[in-house]
Order: sequence, then C-alpha cells, then structure tokens
Amino acid sequence: MNLKTKINLGFLAMLLLLLSIGGYGYYSLRQLDRNSRDVLTANLYSVTLGQQMLRSLDELARQPLTDTVATARFAAALSKEAGNITEAGEQEVVEELGQRLRVLQQLQSAAPAPAALVAAPPAVAELRRLTYQMVEVNTAALTRKTAQANRRADEANRNLLVFLTLATLLALGLVGSVPEAAVQPLRRLTAALNHATERDFSASIPRKAPTNLGRWPGPSTAC
Repeated sequence: MNLKTKINLGFLAMLLLLLSIGGYGYYSLRQLDRNSRDVLTANLYSVTLGQQMLRSLDELARQPLTDTVATARFAAALSKEAGNITEAGEQEVVEELGQRLRVLQQLQSAAPAPAALVAAPPAVAELRRLTYQMVEVNTAALTRKTAQANRRADEANRNLLVFLTLATLLALGLVGSVPEAAVQPLRRLTAALNHATERDFSASIPRKAPTNLGRWPGPSTAC
C-alpha cells in the first residue's frame, strides 16, 4: 500500500468516525429533548391540574354547599385532566372523581336540606383523596421517566466517550504511521549513498521509490 493510499484511508476513517460521533450526538440530544417534552406535556401538566383542583377543594371545604364558583373551577380542571390521561390507572381515578363531583353538585342543589349538610363534607374529603391519588400517579410517572432519561443520558455519554477514544487512537496511529512511511524511502536512499561513499558497491541505489515520492535521480547502481 503506497503512501497516498494510506493517507487517504486514514483521513477517510477519521471523517467517518467524526460523522458518526456527530450523528450519534445529534440523535441522542433529539431523543432526550423529545422525552423531556413528553414528560412536560403529559405528567407535569396533570400534576399542575391536580394542584388547581386541590386549591378549589380548599375553598370548598369552608362552604361545601354554597361555593359553586370553586366547584366550577374544580370541574374545569377535572375536564382538562380527563383529556390528558397518560398513565395506567389514571383513567379509573378520573372517572371516579367525575362521579364524586356529580354527587357534590347534587348535594349543592338540595341545600339547605339537613341530609345535604351532613353529606357534603365527606364528599369534599373523598374528592380530595382521589385528587391526591391522581397527582401521585403522575408524580410517580415523572420520577420513573426522569430516571429513565438519566440512564439514557449516561449511556449516550459512555458511547460518545468510546467514539472519541477511537477517534483519538486513530488520529495517533495516522500521525505515527504517515511520517514513517514518508521518510522510509529517504532512509533507504541515504543508506545506499553511505554504502557508495564507503566504496561498498554491493548495495544499489533505488531508482524508483516504493511510495508516491517519485523516482530517484541517478543510475541504478553506484559507481
């Protein structure tokens, strides 16, 4: 293999390795960005809605039968949550929340009946329990997905480190081999000239270089 071919192959390998590193890094960043967006869109939004529902329940706890404004805010947040179901078991909790909300609304319509006065506080407490359960489902999903994203990030870092190590070794090999291949014909020529100077005519001067350095001037044998 001549010098030109070695140089071309070395730089081609370096180029391919650098392109691989860049492509893998871009792919890893895209994956992490997409996963982060999914978490923000799904679970974090549900947790935010759960906090809004809990604030509405805090207001309802003071006047469970007459505070229809807080009830309406709770119902609006619950409606948004119903359109953002992403986790196993979340659908069942949201459906039960809807049923309990309708019970509370019926009690508010029946106020100020004595039975409604007695049943309203437990209804609000049950809504609070279910809301906490919904928030817990999404919080656990947030924790799980964050841990998965961290593992993927660590794996991507390890793979990039491997690629960079390979690129460094290849570059060092290229730097070490190309100069050696370039000066080897010159060393042979110098050795042949030294033999000729010492009147050792058994050694010949190479007429054609074994690499792409061209032809050496002079006769094929020393005289």
